[in-house]
Amino acid sequence: IDRHFSEQAHFYMEGGAGARGYKNASVVPEGGGGISGELLIPNPLASMGWLPASVKPLLFGDAAYGRIAYSDGSYYEDIVVDAGIGLRLDLLSWLPWQLQGVAEEYASIPKIGIYFPFFLSKPDDGMENFGFRYVISLGTTF
Repeated sequence: IDRHFSEQAHFYMEGGAGARGYKNASVVPEGGGGISGELLIPNPLASMGWLPASVKPLLFGDAAYGRIAYSDGSYYEDIVVDAGIGLRLDLLSWLPWQLQGVAEEYASIPKIGIYFPFFLSKPDDGMENFGFRYVISLGTTF
């Protein structure tokens, strides 16, 4: 995804040492790391059919350490933490059950996610620590 488009449209690529709430920042490869945790929540609408059942609600928390680089060229070395809620859409479940196994054989089907990181330890968007933010993910990097 083009960096300019990513900054304007709230896109986030999952994986690596990134923290979902810091969509305009990345951990520089020279060093650093991260940890992410997710807690899947039962979907109360799952019994209403295949479409509502394909949505997986979750709680998440991320922590990243290292040289945090921003798109404007600035950076600092620190720990950043975020937490929030999210929804993940499982596109594989939209296929007929006969085709799901075939689809998995040729390529992994990405899960689309929308995340709402309500808490950021060091906000990079000019907002307070607690605020409404969102990012969209189109699958994972690994």
